[in-house]
This record gives sequence, structure tokens and C-alpha cells, in this order.
Amino acid sequence: MAIVVACLALAACASAPPPAIDDKVVTVQVPVATRCVDPAKVPAAVPPAQVNGDAEHDVSVLAQADLALRSAVDQLMALISPCTVTPAQPAAQTN
Repeated sequence: MAIVVACLALAACASAPPPAIDDKVVTVQVPVATRCVDPAKVPAAVPPAQVNGDAEHDVSVLAQADLALRSAVDQLMALISPCTVTPAQPAAQTN
């Protein structure tokens, strides 16, 4: 009788068969980062303004630095603006 109980207990612990493995090939579209900006076209960094604490001197130095920074920002904006355009996605086909 003990053998029958032991066999029933072991049979109750049996797990379900593993799920069937489906071996089909699936294509998954994964976005891949690509370089949008040519590093050779990136303008050089604008040097920091050389102020000395004299307001009359510093105002012209800061004005020149402001113009240089604005010019650099304009160049960078022209360089990266094409990178912000999302290419058109193909229309989804409905059946």
C-alpha cells in the first residue's frame, strides 16, 4: 500500500510537457542609429571671452563673444536641422 501511495505522490509532482518549439524565421525591424552629421563639418569651439574686470573693456569683448557664439549656433543649427526630419513611413497595407 505504501508503494502505491508513493507512486501516486510522485505522479502528482509530474510537470506538464514543455511547449512545442516553433522554428520559423521572423523578421523584426529594429531602428539603428546612423551618423547624421559629418564630423568634419562641425565648427570649432568658440574660445571663451577674455574679460579683465574693467567694464568699458569687457563690454566690447563680451559683445564680440556674443556675436561669435550666435554665429556658431547658426552654423550648428544649419548643420543639425536635416537630422530632425523624420523620413516618411511607408503606408500600412490593409487587407
